[in-house]
Amino acid sequence: MSALYLLDTNIVSYVLKGIHPGLRGRVDSKNPTSLAISAVTAAELRFWLARRQGLSRISFHIEDFLRRVPTLPWDASAATAYGALKATLFSAGRPLAELDLQIASHALALDAILVTHDAAFAHVPNLRTEDWVNPLP
Repeated sequence: MSALYLLDTNIVSYVLKGIHPGLRGRVDSKNPTSLAISAVTAAELRFWLARRQGLSRISFHIEDFLRRVPTLPWDASAATAYGALKATLFSAGRPLAELDLQIASHALALDAILVTHDAAFAHVPNLRTEDWVNPLP
């Protein structure tokens, strides 16, 4: 069974904006069934879209992306992971922004690899991450 890659909002944003040459190719090189986004990321994309009403080019790219990449529901197992993770990070004095915490919890609940360019996730225990913008050699 291949790994599940949960794409963080910053990665999706970079792909949609064409930022970071090579990132689109990295995403396209993966088996489409191994890629997904969290419902939290979908919500962030919908917010981005709502704030930019009338920009049909951006709207087209976001809608196309959302059709091609599955959105996974943020469910009870994600909520359970969220509670434990928030308590752990709070006790360690290393809180995450709420939406990042929800995405990290979702990745943990799914046993997925979070693809992100955000260093804030580095201190999340047991979270597997990959940075496809600056991949390790």
